[in-house]
Parts: sequence; C-alpha cells; structure tokens
Amino acid sequence: MNPSYKLFQSQAQENPQLFTLLRLAVGCEHVSALTMNSYESASTFLTAQINNINIYNLSEVDTEIKNTLENYAKEIGVKIKIEPNKGEIETTDLLYVNTPAEGNYRAMELGKYAKKVRKYIVLPNTVQNAHKPSDAIKLSDEIKPIGLVFGINHFLQSHDNWFILEHDDFGAGVTILVNKDNVKC
Repeated sequence: MNPSYKLFQSQAQENPQLFTLLRLAVGCEHVSALTMNSYESASTFLTAQINNINIYNLSEVDTEIKNTLENYAKEIGVKIKIEPNKGEIETTDLLYVNTPAEGNYRAMELGKYAKKVRKYIVLPNTVQNAHKPSDAIKLSDEIKPIGLVFGINHFLQSHDNWFILEHDDFGAGVTILVNKDNVKC
C-alpha cells in the first residue's frame, strides 16, 4: 500500500478540496506546488503516484517532513524534489499555488508561472479569501491588500488561453484554472 495514503486521508478530512487536487493530478505526469511549509499537496501527489513531483517552498523547508516525504517517494518509486522557491519552476502539467492569500501577490505569481504550466493551476482558499485577503497579510502603507478574486480576474483578463474550469465553494474553496491550448474542455 502507498505509504502516503494514510497521511493524505487525514489531511483530506481537514481539507476536502485535496480530493479535487488528487482527481486532477492522476491525469498528469509532472506536478508542482508553491507552498509555505504546507505539504498537503506533496502527500496528495504521492498518493496519486505521479512520476515527477516538485514542491517549491517560500519559507525554510522543514527537514523532518522533507525526509519523510522523500522516503515515501522512494518506497513507491517516484521522484520528488522539495526545495526553497528561487523564483523559477520547471515546466509542469499542474501547479498548486498555496502561498499568501492576497490578490496582488496571486496575480504576480500567476503571470510569472502560468507560461510553465501545461494543464491546470489549482488555487485553494478562493472562497475564504475571495474579497478579503488573509489577516496575516501585511503590505507597505502605499499598497492596499485585495482579495484573491481580484488577482485571479486580473490574470485572466490578460491571458486568453486560461479560464476557470471549476470553482468549489465548499469550506475555504478552490478554483481550478485550465490552459485551453493544451486541455480540451
């Protein structure tokens, strides 16, 4: 049995949107995530047994969790890289973006990384932070934080090959963007 499955099950009880991530991931050969020491995407990708997994962490990588996930990957014969985000990602089929829930920041990330994504971009917390960013977000005095929906809409207005495939408003919410140049919908 896949050793990451038990971890995935416990995380999915807290965050049912991981089932959506799992459903999309199984149709991919290369998946990536931008995170902030949140490894639910890694356990989901390991459960799906994706051949190539890249986790780019915005904060310092938790060595203990990294070692555990790398051991799980080794047991099931998949490649996983967990490393600090240096501003670049490999070309990937699916990108999971679980970074600061603020619209300006999300628009910047989407504009920067979308060209490296062949199929899907999965955006969690799109209901919880739709119109109001996370309270933990602090920007300079000149910049007013905005909700995620505004950043996503800004991105979509300037990237005609991307559109919203699904939006789930259960719990914190999740929005899936799809690259219509590579996925028939």
